[in-house]
Amino acid sequence: MTNETPENPASFTPLRRATHARLVALFIVGPILWLAAFVLIDLTVRQGRDIGVALVVCGVSFAVALVWLIPMRMQRVRQEAEPP
Repeated sequence: MTNETPENPASFTPLRRATHARLVALFIVGPILWLAAFVLIDLTVRQGRDIGVALVVCGVSFAVALVWLIPMRMQRVRQEAEPP
């Protein structure tokens, strides 16, 4: 056995790429469903500030994720589009 690294490392290739509409739905509908769940819990429980704090944390984490991940995604798409 040798410890040689392969020239082409294994990479994931999906069977079919997700459509633009599906990607938009994942990025928009997912967080909205989380927010709706938190609001529903808040309306059901009404026990102080705990749910309110959770809503703020959820919103801030989503905003930070968008600010962080969108440029990373754009960079990856640019790199994939470059010829080898």
